[in-house]
Amino acid sequence: METPRILLATPATGWMPSVSHFAIIAAMEYDWCHHRYILGHDHTHCTIVDEARNMIVRHFLERKSPDGKWATHLLFCDSDMLPPQDGIHRLVEVEGDIVCGLFTNRTFDSKTIIKPMVFKATEDGGYLPIEVKPQSFAELDAQGAPEVDACGMAWTLIRREVLEKVKAPWFNFARDDKREHPAGEDVLFCRAAKAEGFKVQCRLSCLVGHVGTFVFDVGDHWACLEDRKNT
Repeated sequence: METPRILLATPATGWMPSVSHFAIIAAMEYDWCHHRYILGHDHTHCTIVDEARNMIVRHFLERKSPDGKWATHLLFCDSDMLPPQDGIHRLVEVEGDIVCGLFTNRTFDSKTIIKPMVFKATEDGGYLPIEVKPQSFAELDAQGAPEVDACGMAWTLIRREVLEKVKAPWFNFARDDKREHPAGEDVLFCRAAKAEGFKVQCRLSCLVGHVGTFVFDVGDHWACLEDRKNT
C-alpha cells in the first residue's frame, strides 16, 4: 500500500473543548514523529454539522496536486472527541474504505444508556449499536476491524475513492423511504457508500473518548450495562 496522505478535518458547530483540542494536537504530533501521514488540517465552522462535512468534502476533492491527487484519505475528527495518540495509525493499518474508531454517545438518562455509535442493520431497515462485550484491550485488538453497516463520523478515515463515487451531497439528515427510521448524516453516508460496494469497518482497539458532561467511552457503556443488570 502506498503511504497515505491524509487531510484531518474537524467540522464544528460551536465551541471546542480544550481537552479535545490538545488530544488532536497530540495525535498529530505522534503522527509527525512516527509516520507523517497528515498533510493538513481543515477546521470548518457551520451552523449544522452535515453542511460542515459537505464543505470539507468539497474542499478535499477540489484540491489537486501535480499527480492528480492532493490527499488519498480524509479523516473526520469531530470537535468533541478525544482520539488516542496512535489513533491515526490504528485506522490506517486496516487499509479499508471507511474505518472508524470505537466511540460512544455522550448523553444518557433513565431511558437511554451510553452505547457505541457503530451500527449493524436490522431486518426492518433500522440500525442498532454493535455489541461490544467487556474485555481487555488485547482482546479488542485481536478482533481487528470487523465489518459493520454504519458508523458515526466522529473519528473516521475515508478513502478518496469513496467520496469520488458517492454522489453529492454526501451528508444530509433524512428518514428512509418509508419515513420510519430517522437517520443521521453519517448513517446515510455509510448506506450510500455500501450501495456503491464499499465496506465500513470499526477498529475496536482504537478507543476514542467523547466529551460531554464527562469524557465517555466504551468503559462507560459496559458500566451502564452492568448497572441495568443489577436494577
